[in-house]
Amino acid sequence: VYDESIQSQVLLLDGDKTSYASVKDPVLDGIDHWTLKMKVKAEQMTGNFFTFAVGKDSTDYLYLRPTEKSWKAAITTGGYAKEQCAEGGSDITPDTWMEVILTVSPEEICIYQDGKLMAAKEVSECKTSDLGTALSVLFGKSFYDADAGYQGAIDDIAIYSYAFSREQAEQGKKKVRIASFSFDNETEGMQGS
Repeated sequence: VYDESIQSQVLLLDGDKTSYASVKDPVLDGIDHWTLKMKVKAEQMTGNFFTFAVGKDSTDYLYLRPTEKSWKAAITTGGYAKEQCAEGGSDITPDTWMEVILTVSPEEICIYQDGKLMAAKEVSECKTSDLGTALSVLFGKSFYDADAGYQGAIDDIAIYSYAFSREQAEQGKKKVRIASFSFDNETEGMQGS
């Protein structure tokens, strides 16, 4: 769908559980230091849903999502009760484009919005490689069957094989990415490299 406000084709998700995008290749298998960078325009921020998720199932996963008051990211190998969460921020406005950066390492998860650190959490109990192999990478879908789908738009997705430093995240600097996706070709859907 073309979004006039940013003059780009975007992935528009309607909140239905069957409305999501996935990455075919297991791009995050065995990678413990990585960064996700994308533009997000959330229409719905209440209820249970994941904007981005990587993992195997409702026991082993990592997710990112906006809430009414903050950004939230969590990693777990023990389901909901054992989530290690980074949560913070207050500048989230529905129907507004935001650049979101999620940095992940075995030591820390950080969330940035438009170059500003929103949340940081030291993590010690699990890392991405602990989630397993053949990991699913999902945009707009939760690993929990009862959860809703993400309602909003996503654009300019890039995944990097290292965790941005705070300076890189605040300035939006990037090096070589391991995957990137755009939505500029309507007939072929999500394009990636």
